[in-house]
Amino acid sequence: HHSAPREVKQGGTRPKPYGGAMAPPSPPRLATALFLYLLASSVGASSPSPHRAGNRKAAQVGRVVFILAGQSNMSGRGGVVNNTWDGVVPPECRPDPSIQRLSAALRWEEAREPLHADIDVYAVCGVGPGMAFANAVRGGGGGFAEVGLVPCAVGNTKVGQWQKG
Repeated sequence: HHSAPREVKQGGTRPKPYGGAMAPPSPPRLATALFLYLLASSVGASSPSPHRAGNRKAAQVGRVVFILAGQSNMSGRGGVVNNTWDGVVPPECRPDPSIQRLSAALRWEEAREPLHADIDVYAVCGVGPGMAFANAVRGGGGGFAEVGLVPCAVGNTKVGQWQKG
């Protein structure tokens, strides 16, 4: 059985996206689906960045995957004013082919801001901490050759909405 996302009241109800078409999965189902996909990918031969597989440094340092869970701060509201993202991407948040994200369609793609645009669909997303973090662990003390990001933060949700049932 498939249920629609729960309405969250804050001075009214949120508008339903997609003009009444099939709504995205609720936060708990989306998180479960992403987790299962990530687990299956890590067991198999899937790689967040297959074009870097021949890189000797990548074989020595390896790859890591981080789950970006939380609420609006994690999903990114930087640069959003009056429900519009200004499109400004700070240098710390620059895209890099070795930083991949798992899209809502469960496909690895090059990560770029706004990371949660297809996940937190009830709000306008902007810059969040994910890309700055990924760039820091890639080039800084972590030195990981490849970074996979799994965005699954949804703003204006309560812990009860993320629990099973």
